Amino acid sequence: IQTLRGAGGGGLDFLGRARNLLGVDRLDVSETDSGDLGVDAGKYLSDKVYIGVAGGADPEAGRVKAEIEVSPRFSVETETGGRSSGVRFNWKRDY
Repeated sequence: IQTLRGAGGGGLDFLGRARNLLGVDRLDVSETDSGDLGVDAGKYLSDKVYIGVAGGADPEAGRVKAEIEVSPRFSVETETGGRSSGVRFNWKRDY
């Protein structure tokens, strides 16, 4: 997985190339909790709105995610699909 990310200074950034080819802003390959390969991809619709999808070897693990920045300190995230759905409210403060 680290090779796909271009880690180690080898100069091969397969994920960066795939991200450009697919026209997405985020593309990540990771190991799921069950040890399978997982892929996340998404696009910023604006500076404050992100839509993404995730999937893996388990067909029921697929999900859709939206993140909306309401203000610099408050955001809303929602996720649905797979085995669960939910909404999360995030508040942050920089010290």
